[in-house]
Amino acid sequence: MPPVPPLVLARIAGTTTLITLLGAASEACGLDRTLKTNTVKHRTMSLLNQGLYWYDCLGRESLRQEWVDRLLGAYQKVLRVHEFLGQILLFDSNSAPLETSG
Repeated sequence: MPPVPPLVLARIAGTTTLITLLGAASEACGLDRTLKTNTVKHRTMSLLNQGLYWYDCLGRESLRQEWVDRLLGAYQKVLRVHEFLGQILLFDSNSAPLETSG
C-alpha cells in the first residue's frame, strides 16, 4: 500500500474536524435530543456520527427549516470559538455572526 500524500491527510483531518464540530453544534442547540431516546441522559452517538447524520440531513428538503436555522447558527458560533479554524477559514473570530434568512 503506497503512503498517503500529506495533502490528502490534511484534507481528511480538516473534514473530520468540521464534521465533528457540526456534531458539537447539534449538542449546543439541543438537536442531539432528537437522536436519542427520551430516557437517556448521556450521549449515545459520538460527535463525529452526529455530525455525519446532520450533514446528510442538510441536503434533504424534508428537514425542518427551524432545525436548519438552529443548527447552522450554533455551528457558526462553534466555529468562531476556535481561533485556529478562523485563520484557516479566513474569518475574524471577533466579528458578529452572519444573520440567517428566515
